Amino acid sequence: MKLTGQLALIAACSVLSGFVAVSAQSPALLTVTGQTIDAVPGLPVEAAEVFLNSVASDVKLKTVSGRDGRFVFDRVTPAGYYVFASKPGFFMAAYNDDFMRGGSDVLIVAWPGPPQVTLKMWAHASITGTVSDESGRRIAGAKVTALKQSQAWASWGRRLIWMPALDIKTAVTDDRGQYALQEVDAGQFVIRVDATAVPLSGSRPTAFRLEYSPGTDSIDRADRVAVAPGQHVVADVRLDSTPVFEVSGLIDTAAHDVGTVHVELVPMAEADRGQGANVSASVQAAQSFVFARVPAGDYLIEASASNGFWGEQRVSVDDHAVSDLDLRLLPPVTISGRVVWEGTDEPPGKATVQRDFSMNFDCCRPSDEEIAKMKAAMPVSLVSLLPVDSIQSMMGGSSGLRWAPDSTFSITLRPGRYFAQDAGLKSWFLKSLRIGGHEAVDEPVDIQAGTNDAVLTLTRSMGEVRGTIVDSTGRPDTSSMVLLFSTNPRFWPGVYLRTPHVLEEGTDSGGHFILSDVLPGEYYLAAAPILPWDRLDDDVFRALIPSAVRIQVVPGVPVTRTLTRAR
Repeated sequence: MKLTGQLALIAACSVLSGFVAVSAQSPALLTVTGQTIDAVPGLPVEAAEVFLNSVASDVKLKTVSGRDGRFVFDRVTPAGYYVFASKPGFFMAAYNDDFMRGGSDVLIVAWPGPPQVTLKMWAHASITGTVSDESGRRIAGAKVTALKQSQAWASWGRRLIWMPALDIKTAVTDDRGQYALQEVDAGQFVIRVDATAVPLSGSRPTAFRLEYSPGTDSIDRADRVAVAPGQHVVADVRLDSTPVFEVSGLIDTAAHDVGTVHVELVPMAEADRGQGANVSASVQAAQSFVFARVPAGDYLIEASASNGFWGEQRVSVDDHAVSDLDLRLLPPVTISGRVVWEGTDEPPGKATVQRDFSMNFDCCRPSDEEIAKMKAAMPVSLVSLLPVDSIQSMMGGSSGLRWAPDSTFSITLRPGRYFAQDAGLKSWFLKSLRIGGHEAVDEPVDIQAGTNDAVLTLTRSMGEVRGTIVDSTGRPDTSSMVLLFSTNPRFWPGVYLRTPHVLEEGTDSGGHFILSDVLPGEYYLAAAPILPWDRLDDDVFRALIPSAVRIQVVPGVPVTRTLTRAR
């Protein structure tokens, strides 16, 4: 597993951290022992570099595993440490890291301790193949990208979209039309081939469309390429050429000076939106735009100006050029109103609502006073408003709502449908946002005109759910996770990992769990197998309902339950 961000984890005292093997040399110094193994066959991994880095100091130790995969660190001071291993051909491995889940990589060197620590190393996989056209001719110079399902930042009603796997470098086909994607982790992928820039000869202009394995222009019809750890998979892709046309038009600014305008052409298919398939147009001084070599299909043209003006228009490209488009830019709208801090008449200060966070510096660390000034200068958003329909909703576009000392606020947005999302304040939580008489928390709200009567309500009155997961014999079950999800299915499609209506949590060594800051309401509480977040879809929730416990969460009254996972 790739340990993105794990080495910055600070959890030395976490109950989920294990103990390393230790033996006494003196009251102050200990010996750390362990073994590196290939996670799939379980065989020792020789010559892996193993690192032991202190959490709280600059102590950094390094050793190499032997033929039996075993390693030893002598004269280690008791403390919390990161321990990880690396070797060419394998992903970096960390202590207590589960390939499917991701665990704590902080371990406590203390007396006594279990026999030894095992570092499971997962071998690189690869995907190779050949790209050819409909006649079998090999295509050189095509860009090949592995797509993997990822959490949509903000797509109402849709949790996952296919996005480029950031840890897998895009490949380019050679003179034989062959490609190789290296350092692939386990999972399901779709192979995307972009040969739109490959020149084609003929009596009329043609080009290759963006294609997906094994040879389709729809990601929904594409083959899923399943890859196991260390596996080498072949996935060939066939391309079809298609006539291409020019799409052009004028930008109507209604005589406003809008500044610089950026225009994009995006395939209308939802599967393709927000995945880098959009094309930027050249915008002329007279605010005209031109898209060259556009394959037939349905598209969305979206324009944004530097002063906030914005417009979009749908266009269908059939068998001829499109040159009569008139793209009108509209001004943004302003939403203003007041903030209600439930339970208090005195609005809190910025410092009391700003969530604590750490700041990392590669060098030249500022003084504590300078860091405090940096944090004080950072704006704090009370809530995020995210677009539903615009392509921004797939690209992370959002607007943060900030407030004045008198608890009033004002925010400028593009016209469109939006929904509200908790901004992660300290001790305060989003309860309601009413815009024009419509609630923006539980349903999208259509904002086409400005208003000055919006009301944002924040609360500190949240609930708590705690308990224990046991197996069929009544013993603590540490191999399960707990899921809390609304009894109303329309709240299941999450817009982020931890939504107000869907929460997940693991257990400690005693099978205990705690879900804090739960929005009051009616929920299902269920024990489930440990799953990565990107597999928590509606089908999982439906399957858990028969074994789930139905609970009512109210502020200030903890709900306690003992769960048994259905097998």
